[in-house]
Amino acid sequence: MKKINNNQSILYGVIFVLLIAIIYLGYDKFSNSQLSKAIKNVDCAAPSKFCVLTTHKYTDKLEVQLVILPGKDYYKDDKLKSYEKYLSDWKKDKKNRDNFGSSLVIKNFAESLNAADGNIFIYFEDIDGFQIEELIVDLNNKNKDSSRGIISRSTPVTEAGESYGKVISFKKNIELDNFKRISQTDLAWQSKIFNSLPETN
Repeated sequence: MKKINNNQSILYGVIFVLLIAIIYLGYDKFSNSQLSKAIKNVDCAAPSKFCVLTTHKYTDKLEVQLVILPGKDYYKDDKLKSYEKYLSDWKKDKKNRDNFGSSLVIKNFAESLNAADGNIFIYFEDIDGFQIEELIVDLNNKNKDSSRGIISRSTPVTEAGESYGKVISFKKNIELDNFKRISQTDLAWQSKIFNSLPETN
């Protein structure tokens, strides 16, 4: 049996440690890339007078963008198919996913949404439905935006310059372990919001 000398033992030990370090660094890089990857969800009110497109990811905080659009109840037949395709493409991150067409614009929806009285709630939940984090949007009142983590509000427009909804961005402190537990989002709302929105077909 060949005897391994001390120098060989040290060399093997160094190689083993390097292999462990490479594996760890590779896993850590993969883990960090997964954390910073944007996750998308679509939730709609019932009746479906508005839908909320949620994108969230982790940097050193929970970063979230909400896009509030007219709901499915405003569309029929071919327009409903176009609308559902838009939502599907957006969620799958397909090319041209952000092109909300003029044919999908609902007259006065964006203006009515800006004036609507009431709150929209987005709940981040674990796989069992337990709440981890809550986002609150008061549609026509910005007084509590800062304390709720809202950093901006804007109105998206089509290529033709038509307003069609509302975009709200959040940045909130969250523990990394809690972020990793997030499995789904859930939407809640105050029903009085519907009173301000245009009538559906």
